[in-house]
Amino acid sequence: YTLGFMEKEEYFTVNLLPQSRKRALAIFGSKSGRDCDKFKEANLTPGFIDHTTYIKESKYVFVCKKLYTGDLKEEGFSVPAIVEDCYPNKDFHRFFVGEIVKVLQAEDGE
Repeated sequence: YTLGFMEKEEYFTVNLLPQSRKRALAIFGSKSGRDCDKFKEANLTPGFIDHTTYIKESKYVFVCKKLYTGDLKEEGFSVPAIVEDCYPNKDFHRFFVGEIVKVLQAEDGE
């Protein structure tokens, strides 16, 4: 579900949450926004900046302009065990390279 947004949008954010929000990371990393409201379930607040969404509870937010999109390829791995362990079905990830155009920092310095 997120992949569609990443492919369509020009900007994205990388959010660094405090250790106290570890449970929220598990929710965002394991559930689809198509099936639930991840912000609500993780007790987080969405914010909007520069045409994209970020997590207000983040310690740092990197707002990025998308520069490149690519797919991981089996021949690019220098450690074959990674393919065997992480991609047994050869369903490799798509990756995005972005230029950091803005950095937000939590006011409380947490």
